Amino acid sequence: MERVQTLVQLANVFQPLAGSVGSTLFVLGFFAAAFSSMLANATEGGTLLSDGVGWGGSFDALRTKILVGCVLAFGTLVVALAPGSRVQLIIFAQAMTVLVAPFLAGLLMIISNRREMGALRNKLFQNVLGVCGFLSILAASGLLLYKLSGMLGS
Repeated sequence: MERVQTLVQLANVFQPLAGSVGSTLFVLGFFAAAFSSMLANATEGGTLLSDGVGWGGSFDALRTKILVGCVLAFGTLVVALAPGSRVQLIIFAQAMTVLVAPFLAGLLMIISNRREMGALRNKLFQNVLGVCGFLSILAASGLLLYKLSGMLGS
């Protein structure tokens, strides 16, 4: 089986089903999905960054919009300047998401159990569910690491 290295190769998967229109539809759908995710994630990241540096979390503020623009520009630069296949870049980004997830899940568990949370502090059943979720995320990350180490070793 040939490994997919480019978006065009990936889009050609639909050619047997829909002909040349299939690859065009795939590329358009892929662009729409990437563009909407990029905007949503940049908006979230810029807003959280603005709030984190003490400028407030309102998207109406000019400072927040500037930070959102900076996050968008950073993402664009990474894609434009990164060497190699864009497909591999997507796979790498998804792998990093899975590897960082246990850290974020742990932080959420810690924060949601602090006294400062008051009435919103986790109850026992929420902690049980949280630990189950954390263990699931940890297992998925461990499996990914195992598979990646096998790929790197061969």
